[in-house]
Parts: sequence; structure tokens; C-alpha cells
Amino acid sequence: MNKGAPTQDRLIAAARGIFTRKGFDAASVREITREAGANLGAITYHFGSKQALYDAVLEDAFAPLSAVLEQARFAKGAPPLDRIERIVRAVFEKLGTTPELPLLIIQQVIRQGALPAPATRALGQVLGVLVPLLLAVSIWSQPVYFGLIRRLAPDHLLKASGGVPSMSAMADNAVGFIRRGLARAAED
Repeated sequence: MNKGAPTQDRLIAAARGIFTRKGFDAASVREITREAGANLGAITYHFGSKQALYDAVLEDAFAPLSAVLEQARFAKGAPPLDRIERIVRAVFEKLGTTPELPLLIIQQVIRQGALPAPATRALGQVLGVLVPLLLAVSIWSQPVYFGLIRRLAPDHLLKASGGVPSMSAMADNAVGFIRRGLARAAED
């Protein structure tokens, strides 16, 4: 622990390790402040409560990922697959450099039955980038795929599978998929 770091940073670092090892309920304020080299009232002074410190730990863990996701989200002009790749790599890199993050998330879900707010925001950022891209890819890929199959598949395979759907049937399928997805998003 860097004793020269600001008290708030030392508390977050100490709490992250203790929350990861013991979980929120078993982590004591006394143990966190002792490991951080701070006085017993430091958590209340800097954060207000143990829960607020836990929230700060999660915010601190997700902040670098959120910044990368925002960059990918607003990378106008970048090809869609490049944007998706940036997001995937950012998530894997974050999990590689913050191995305790999945455990903290699981503990939060078990304890409170919901994703922590920072995780929800990061997921929203990912979905904000991926959903439009994946929707566009899905819309284009179906007619392209079936158009290729129509040309490349032997006639006996087409007959065995019921044939290639018409463009109208594929459009109906794509529109139904989109409507169900958007209806589900509106419900949530």
C-alpha cells in the first residue's frame, strides 16, 4: 500500500482487496482502515458509510473501462467491426488487469439481487454501441446469406431444407426480430 497516496485512494485500494477476499458483510471498517493506514473515522469522513465506500470501489474499478467504451461508442467513421473489436478487447483487458472485478460483481448480485450501478452503466455503454451495430449486421446478413445459399447450394440441399425463404419472408423475420427486441427493451 502506498502510504503517500491520499487517504481516500488508500481506503479504496484496501477495501477492494478486503471486499474481494471476504465479501461486503464480512469486511470490517476497522480492518479496512488498518490496512489503509487511516484512522477509524476515515471511511465516514471520506465516504459517509461502508456501503458508499463499496460503491466507490466499484466506480473506481469500472472507470477505466467506461472511458474506453465511451471512446468506442463515439468513434464515428470507424468501421462497425473495428468498434466491436475495441469493445471486446477493452472488456477482456479490464478483466485481465482487474481480476477481482467479476467476484465483486457476483457478490453484489448475490447480496442485493442486482448488478452494481457502475456495472449497469458500463453494460449500457456496451449495448449502446453493440445493439445498433449488431442490428445493422443482422439486417444485412440475412439477405446476403440466403442470396449466397440460393446460388451456391446444390438443389437437393435446398429441397431437403424446404428451400430458401423468399426475400419477403426474410424481411418479415427480421422485422419481427427487431420488434420483439425493441418491445423487450421498452419493457425493461
